[in-house]
Amino acid sequence: FFLTFNFRHVLASHFGLPDIHGSFFATLSLLASILLFEKNTRRRYIFAGVSVALFLSIKFQLFALGPYLVSHLIWVFRKKDWKYLFNKDFIMSLISIPVVFLVLNPYLFRDINAFIERTNYTMLRYEAGFFHFRLYPYFDLYHWGIGELPSIAIIIGLILMILAPIAATMIQLAVSRKR
Repeated sequence: FFLTFNFRHVLASHFGLPDIHGSFFATLSLLASILLFEKNTRRRYIFAGVSVALFLSIKFQLFALGPYLVSHLIWVFRKKDWKYLFNKDFIMSLISIPVVFLVLNPYLFRDINAFIERTNYTMLRYEAGFFHFRLYPYFDLYHWGIGELPSIAIIIGLILMILAPIAATMIQLAVSRKR
């Protein structure tokens, strides 16, 4: 359902880009984390771990780990027991992440140097992990990733989101002064 209305997913599916797989598995891992948040059974821990591993196997990005770890930490706080941080179900799901990743990506070890070289090139291209402002990712999104009109609409929307609370506060101050 979420992928149906995801503009990036629909656009990428027309071109057959690998982002369609990434958005599906990112959504799956988010769903697994939400299910884990609702109820912390062994089955849900394993499902969350495998879902995170599937996303990592597709995009080599760590975004899916955040909701998964937050869901577990919330359960630690709910139980009010720091020993629960190292729950056996959580440990099993943590172990399932590298196992599934390695099973799905055995070619990485066949030519690890080529993988590292390509990953470093991608990191330099997008300046991933660095605190530098590079225009290339925005240029890429504006011209090819999202498109010109949606990009302009997003920028206008961001500006309105910033200005809306300020405008609401000004209106409230003006109304309260009249009283």
